[in-house]
Amino acid sequence: MWTRVDRAAASASPKPWPLPQPLVQAVPQRSWMSPRLLAFAHAVALLACAGAAAFFFSARHNQALLTRIGADLGRYSMIRPDHDAARHDALKALVADRDELERYARTGVPLPLSFGMYRGARLIPPLNDAIASYQPPPPPPAVVTLDSMSLFDSGKARLKDGSTRVMVGALEMIKAHPDKRILVAGHTDNVGNPDSNLKLSTARAEAVRDWLVDASGIPATQFAIQGYGDTRPITGNDTDAGRARNRRVEITLVPDVAPQTPLTMGQPG
Repeated sequence: MWTRVDRAAASASPKPWPLPQPLVQAVPQRSWMSPRLLAFAHAVALLACAGAAAFFFSARHNQALLTRIGADLGRYSMIRPDHDAARHDALKALVADRDELERYARTGVPLPLSFGMYRGARLIPPLNDAIASYQPPPPPPAVVTLDSMSLFDSGKARLKDGSTRVMVGALEMIKAHPDKRILVAGHTDNVGNPDSNLKLSTARAEAVRDWLVDASGIPATQFAIQGYGDTRPITGNDTDAGRARNRRVEITLVPDVAPQTPLTMGQPG
């Protein structure tokens, strides 16, 4: 028979867990941590997150740098040597890239590219090789000479049908140097009246000038025309072959530093 004391002890004892005892024992027990240790743990966690973010963004910035410089190298290599204007623009980008990487080598890698992720130094040699490979185009020919007999009928200043094929070389030269001034000069042989030859040579220069203006799109103010008649032969006029060589139209790119001469500038034909 239970005494009063036994009954009181039984009523004060805790009720057993409603779970299997092995499962209860397997539940992890939370250990106590001081506030200082907890703050230190939080600080370490924050530093780890900041470091991970720094590495991530450094990797992205370095990848963007490598991609940009690789694209500049690829663009330069794809441009044909005869397209000098585009090739020269691409060369400027390569020089800027090389200067940027060399500045990092001298003064240090900027923080967004650091954290051990920087790989730009290995691009300096290929950039130098590409820059050194650039060859400027050859200077334009001093004079493009057109045979007047291929352009005009005898004694005429109107271009013959199909004669424009003869001027393709001169047109390409002019389009390659659109900032230059162009002198178109007409010449004749010594057959006939000198005054008539002078007028004919000027009219032929005008006809060629007008065609070049239309074909190139360059303003007529960049052209100069001059008729010399028979005053500047390149060979003797004693033979048919010599006279044929003297009948010509010469197209010349005028140097920027050339002194101004009394030419008929941009005169309408």
